[in-house]
Amino acid sequence: MAGPTRTAMIMNLEPVISILLSVVILMETITNGQSIGAILVLTAVLVSQITGNRPQTADV
Repeated sequence: MAGPTRTAMIMNLEPVISILLSVVILMETITNGQSIGAILVLTAVLVSQITGNRPQTADV
């Protein structure tokens, strides 16, 4: 029901959610690499959502 585009964006958040759940449930500590990776993933998802899928127009 969500469609392929929204599903793909949610699936991109899976690593970030895994990191957060490991901190909350397992009391793990976040490394610098994990923090940078999470920020990159969140930034990519936000940019993708902001720009959206605009149809390409061709001059004929």
